[in-house]
Amino acid sequence: MMAELVGAAAGAAASFTTALAIGLPPIQREKPRRRSWEVSAAFPTPVIGAGGTVAVCRVLGWKELRLAVLVGVAVGVASAAFVANIERVFPRPEPG
Repeated sequence: MMAELVGAAAGAAASFTTALAIGLPPIQREKPRRRSWEVSAAFPTPVIGAGGTVAVCRVLGWKELRLAVLVGVAVGVASAAFVANIERVFPRPEPG
């Protein structure tokens, strides 16, 4: 349990840092933010990184701290790349 939490924190931190490095804005620029479909480094990137880390650790059954942190960093970088290209996978809904 502790390894998953530390791994999730590493995944969230790695995804946020990578998202900033590849040019995503720190926060959403569109307002109101709660109805915005714009992605940013703050949301949904760390959420996907943390959740993906916990999912991978549970599926593989890894409970060692070092492995969880390594998985967190790898999943965090992958989640930032995924979020940067998310509109290719999930197109933006049409207004109306």
